[in-house]
Amino acid sequence: MDWWRFGLGFWWPFGGLVGFVVGSLFDQGEEDKKEEEQYNGQTQAGDFAISLVILAGAVMKADGEKLKSELDYIKAFFKHNYGVEKTKELMIILRDTID
Repeated sequence: MDWWRFGLGFWWPFGGLVGFVVGSLFDQGEEDKKEEEQYNGQTQAGDFAISLVILAGAVMKADGEKLKSELDYIKAFFKHNYGVEKTKELMIILRDTID
């Protein structure tokens, strides 16, 4: 009787089981990564408003002067389109962007 054949036959099902478990762990990691990539590729509520704030800050800084008339116009625009509460949040972001 060849002992190595007996050992190979005995361990074969366990090796398959271990391979299945290890493979499942790798597959789970890939699924998590795919979900993260899908989440990062989608826009969320408020992304457009923040993009507008960043753009407005860049335009205000472009000429080197921060005029009150520019700030008043931006505030009025956001109040009209997003409301008072959201405008307060966006103005804080604008302040950080300008500074």
